[in-house]
Amino acid sequence: MNKILIGIVPVLFLTVMLFAQVPVSQTAADLPLHTQKLGDRVLLAWVGDHMQTIRVVALSTARGLVVIETNLSRSADIRIRRAIEEAFGRKDFKYLTNTHFHHDHTCGNQVYADATIVGHKTTPEGMKGELTGEGLGKLLEMFASHIQDWGARQEKAAPGSREYHYFREGVLLLKTAIAELQDGFKPTFPSVLFDKSMTLDMGDMTLELYAVGGTHTESDIMIFVPEEGLVAIGDMWPDQMLPYLPKKGTWDLGAILENWGRIVDSGREIKHINFAHSDMKLSVETFKQQYRYFKTLWDGLRELRAKSATLEEAKSKFAIERDFPYFKDRRLKIRDVDIHQNNVEAIWERISGGGEGEKALISKTLHDSFAWASTKDRALFESLFAKDDDFFTYYPDSKNTVVGWTQFQKYLERWMDPRNKALSFDIRDLRLVMAKTGNVAWFSAVVDDAGEWDGKPWDSKDVRWTGVLEKRDGCWVIVQQHFSVASDL
Repeated sequence: MNKILIGIVPVLFLTVMLFAQVPVSQTAADLPLHTQKLGDRVLLAWVGDHMQTIRVVALSTARGLVVIETNLSRSADIRIRRAIEEAFGRKDFKYLTNTHFHHDHTCGNQVYADATIVGHKTTPEGMKGELTGEGLGKLLEMFASHIQDWGARQEKAAPGSREYHYFREGVLLLKTAIAELQDGFKPTFPSVLFDKSMTLDMGDMTLELYAVGGTHTESDIMIFVPEEGLVAIGDMWPDQMLPYLPKKGTWDLGAILENWGRIVDSGREIKHINFAHSDMKLSVETFKQQYRYFKTLWDGLRELRAKSATLEEAKSKFAIERDFPYFKDRRLKIRDVDIHQNNVEAIWERISGGGEGEKALISKTLHDSFAWASTKDRALFESLFAKDDDFFTYYPDSKNTVVGWTQFQKYLERWMDPRNKALSFDIRDLRLVMAKTGNVAWFSAVVDDAGEWDGKPWDSKDVRWTGVLEKRDGCWVIVQQHFSVASDL
């Protein structure tokens, strides 16, 4: 039996048992639908009163309706779509934008399949990991486990209490999600992708999309609608806590601040921030203070690093109560970790040329330089290499030395040929070293690569791979590489 089916069959059995324990009529359709108008052209819509769902933004523009966010529950988005149509008296959906790839923000994409879906370039791959194959099986298993746990906690809660209603709504939402994922679900991916920023011109309204990924997911974006003073931020940092930088995250704070600053420092009015989860909020002032907090740390720590200060000196330089009093009464710890001290250490590691997160970005670039071939993602390929006249690649044979991006592109045309099919690759024994400047790195690894040409198999095994990368505009690109095979093989 297929290993994916093996994982899903027990979940199906457990789901049937869970559904048998409650009346069939109790589904997410029983939860109330809420709408809120922010002027004549902006509508917010969500379902439920207690458990967090996604607060969808709808914009009525001269060139069509634009929707920001979808939900985990397809039926919830069907109800929300109808509410949008009724509120604006029109049905011409032009765009749907995803703020990141997580399942609770993208399962409902299917409801807007008639619109053009827009997202960050990493969104489709993230969606595939959660909503197809083994990832989908694990998701269903997690939902079934939550239903059992939340159902038990609902029984223990005082009837009518907030806790009681929270778990009741959660069980209904997950039951509905499982049923919908197992019946008629089709992952619907963004077809228009961007890397750093993008603008949607809707005639009388503009959507400015900015990449700010790496703290929550790689695909995080902020959306600014200046004509309405509206910002949609997905799931980054809510009002009640100090913003947090995971040390192993793939964030580039300089690039994030550059895009964030295009909103905060532009001199344009911000009236409302839409935090995606319906049970959380983010005020305009907190949004601005979060930016100032990170900008102060980023600029100040880089200045200290240039003066050869130590990490301990850097930690003593910035204190919450003295330097950032706005946050002194917010949540300052997460899982017993002091968020502020963690942020200082995380930034210090990055600007000192170290840190697991930066190495993870480099590793991803190297893996993507092979992975792109499985889907023939030309745009991804072209983003991974320096488009320089002095870019070069040494291949194991003397006839295929590449000098310059123009010559390298000729190889790309052959790799894009439909007769060429990439089947698998393996990168092992990867070693990374970063320069003290933090913007140059070199590596070595051993690679296996296999595929077919016109139905005939080809492969390369135990190929030694070395090279150099440079960080440009916040992204790591390969500037030179060398492939060789040991003579004793």
